[in-house]
Amino acid sequence: MTRYETLLEVELDEWDSGYGVLQVVDPDDSDTAELRFCYFNEDGKFTNRPLTLRPDEETLDRTTRMVENLGYVARTFDPAEIRELVDTLGEDRVIELAQLVDTLGEARLAEILGA
Repeated sequence: MTRYETLLEVELDEWDSGYGVLQVVDPDDSDTAELRFCYFNEDGKFTNRPLTLRPDEETLDRTTRMVENLGYVARTFDPAEIRELVDTLGEDRVIELAQLVDTLGEARLAEILGA
């Protein structure tokens, strides 16, 4: 099992039963730093097998875009609307549309659709 030294940690979210953090870690089996998304319960105990990324430029860029795009969807629609979109259009198409809104901006997209 890989062990990690935490070099830097930033809390991302907090809820009644715990909190989530983003860490920069130094794994004992690698010469490069990695990013980990971790969750801790209210007692501060580690609670998951965290997503760990080697932050090469492509992976970091894709992760950033996906968090922004899916964050937009989650912020804009309620769960029933998201289910309906996915059922109707499919996951890939919903993500493509979120990327389109991100690229064009809501105002420009509304202008195009209104024309």
